[in-house]
Amino acid sequence: MDDNKRIIEDFAITVALFVIVVALVCLTSCRHTNAIVAQSNFDSVWVQLRERMTWELDTVYFRIPLVKESQRVHRDSSRLENDFALSVAAIMPNGKLFHSLETKPRLIFTTFKRPILQRDSIIYRNFRSVEIKEVNVLTKMQKFAITGFWSIVGAVGLFFVGKLLSICKNIKPF
Repeated sequence: MDDNKRIIEDFAITVALFVIVVALVCLTSCRHTNAIVAQSNFDSVWVQLRERMTWELDTVYFRIPLVKESQRVHRDSSRLENDFALSVAAIMPNGKLFHSLETKPRLIFTTFKRPILQRDSIIYRNFRSVEIKEVNVLTKMQKFAITGFWSIVGAVGLFFVGKLLSICKNIKPF
């Protein structure tokens, strides 16, 4: 009976060790970590171009050409004038009406909004830029897994299976 008790104790110890190893493997398993890496670039010259649209009031001039016309008729006399023309009508000694229309030469202007595209360039000399990136980093466990972790886990597993089989062979029925 003492042999069975010792075998059961060995079995319990082996199972406990197996559970502890599995727990340690689970606790130290791979986890995702990030590291912040700053990358610095140095350039001797850097040009920044900027464009912007502005609207400016502008004036356009229209030239009115000089125009002359005259006409003779049997009527009364008259004279008319406005900003653009002068009209004179008079009775001639022979009884006919002389009518003259003359436009005034002048400039007329009107205002409107004109678009202006402004382009600026800024030249930076000895320009240094720093770009910060977040990259994935391998943990110690991930590096260990790459270099043969699963081979070690398999060997430990085979050891425990062999130990359990040897324990099971030594068990005597009651």
